[in-house]
Amino acid sequence: MEKNFYKIADRNNNLGTETAFTVLAKANKLASEGKDIINLGIGQPDFPTPEHIVEAGIKALKDGHHGYTQSTGIPKLREAVSNDIFRRHNVNVSPDKILIVPGGKVIIFFSAMLLGEKNKEILYPNPGFPIYESAINYSGAKAIPYKLSESMGFSFSADNLLNKVNDKTSLVIINSPANPTGGVVPKKELEKLANVAKDFGYDFLQVSCPFYFKHTEDDFIEYVRAASSAAEGGPGIILYNTFWTSTSVSNQLIEKIKDLPNIVGLKWATPRTDAMEFEDVTSTYSSRFTIIDNNLFFPYSAMKPLNAKAFEVHMCNFWPEWGAKLINEINKRNFEEVARMMIEEAMPFYKLWVEIETNYTSGDGYLDKLCMELVGLPSSRCRPPTRDMREKYRQKTLDYMKKIKVPHLKF
Repeated sequence: MEKNFYKIADRNNNLGTETAFTVLAKANKLASEGKDIINLGIGQPDFPTPEHIVEAGIKALKDGHHGYTQSTGIPKLREAVSNDIFRRHNVNVSPDKILIVPGGKVIIFFSAMLLGEKNKEILYPNPGFPIYESAINYSGAKAIPYKLSESMGFSFSADNLLNKVNDKTSLVIINSPANPTGGVVPKKELEKLANVAKDFGYDFLQVSCPFYFKHTEDDFIEYVRAASSAAEGGPGIILYNTFWTSTSVSNQLIEKIKDLPNIVGLKWATPRTDAMEFEDVTSTYSSRFTIIDNNLFFPYSAMKPLNAKAFEVHMCNFWPEWGAKLINEINKRNFEEVARMMIEEAMPFYKLWVEIETNYTSGDGYLDKLCMELVGLPSSRCRPPTRDMREKYRQKTLDYMKKIKVPHLKF
């Protein structure tokens, strides 16, 4: 009995074809036979690659840029993409959130395979890029088309799309401007979709004072009330007192908004210019709000009657176990160990932070990002105008992390 050792897996029966390439092959065959062909089947440019791009490619090869790169893309390229998005659209996208791929099919396939499986549904635009349906079917999910209407400029109604979403929906593919129609989804339809997001997974909104202009308290109260009204029935609101570029939130302001039902937390940073302002706010309102200590006074502010419930500290970005241990030691009232952690481990971090801050644009990110890089977490340089300080401070930061025995170091 003859056996077939090379049987192709059954799942490949679900993998369709890129019909545009089928049309391209036919068009090329006709052209080779002398036919005059206008090919509308594939987006093939009718102009050569610009000379400066060709020269850059040649230079890269001559300069020795061979071999493997990071799987997510060359870091400088991801930073360039991030900066370009900010320049053109005024939108901050971290380089860590950018993935360089050799074409759209790769990311479509990744998305379908990550989120598609048997008994799941994935929505895709129709008419649209043929690979959508093919990749969805291959993943095992059911491909559900939603109509792009010519009368709407090959866009769609958000309401009609949302009517197709159910408990089985694991992914909705939106392409704007669309391929191949060129249709653009109107802003109001995208806003409808964005507003639905509150039903799918976030718990809190953080409301901060204005960054660029000093606020009056009446203006800020109106702003907080508007946020509270918009979030009614939805996520809780955390009010963030950030004093760095604006006026601090006062005790009197909190008194005026304390009865808004969905304000659940106060995240408190303080310049320590008012006499025990932080202690005043915390002791007065800890029974009404969850107090989040943003100054690492937590060994002190966690005590009753101040009763802060949580804290935020930069070290947890690269060493989360440190924060968990601090909470445990405080709960055990082991204040000798708490003091050691603060003096021997936290204090050198903040002294290094201050040292860097004297030479670079003020901000939190530069030392956090460098420490994250040194433990192998996704990281990048800070955004301009802060200059890249990583090379200058890498060894000093690494020496500090080794001295306090930060785990997971990669260098």
